[in-house]
Parts: sequence; C-alpha cells; structure tokens
Amino acid sequence: MPDRNIVGRNIKYYRDKINMVQEELAYQADITTSYLSRVENGKQKLSFDIACRIAQALCISTDQLYEEKHDQAHKENSPLGIRMQQIEKQLEQMPVRKQMKALGLISYIASSRFDDEG
Repeated sequence: MPDRNIVGRNIKYYRDKINMVQEELAYQADITTSYLSRVENGKQKLSFDIACRIAQALCISTDQLYEEKHDQAHKENSPLGIRMQQIEKQLEQMPVRKQMKALGLISYIASSRFDDEG
C-alpha cells in the first residue's frame, strides 16, 4: 500500500500542474477543503472511492495518484533538492581528488567540532 505522503504530494502535484486551487478540487470531488488538505499533507487516509473522484477531477488515472515518480520530483524541487543539484553540478566539474576534499569539508562542517568553534 502506498505511503499517504506520496498520494498527497501527487494530488498536490497534479492540482498545481493545472493551476487548480484546493477549493475547486474539493468541490469537483465532492469533499471538503479541510479533508483534501489533510490528504495532501499525508494526515488523512484516502478511500478508493474518493481517490477515483479526485483522479477524475484532475483528469488523470487513479494509478497516477499512487506513482512514486512524482514523489522524487517533489524532492528534486524542494529547497534542499535544488541545493543538492547545485552541489552536484560543481562536484562533476572537479577532479576526483577535489571531490573527496569537498566531501571531507562537508563532513567536518556537519560534525559537532565545527559547531563548538562557533
């Protein structure tokens, strides 16, 4: 059974993709806006009947609500995902030796020793 968070993020992904607000989707799926919000935030379990109504309102298949690929897209478009992509691009341009030094520097910064130095 798919993770509630994946389903919720997929609903939001497809809703945003067609510039639909929560109120409109809730109306079309015959559910409350607060219920939809809880589903999108992974706090509410989604019945198959309601999943079908949401999918129909979004003009997608119910399978698309449960796919994990958009969960990955969400991660890639998050602030951390964007920073990771920037770091990856810079690392790709470095020789392996510099990549290892950069990793060592990141590990040092992440360690408590760095925090103690203020």
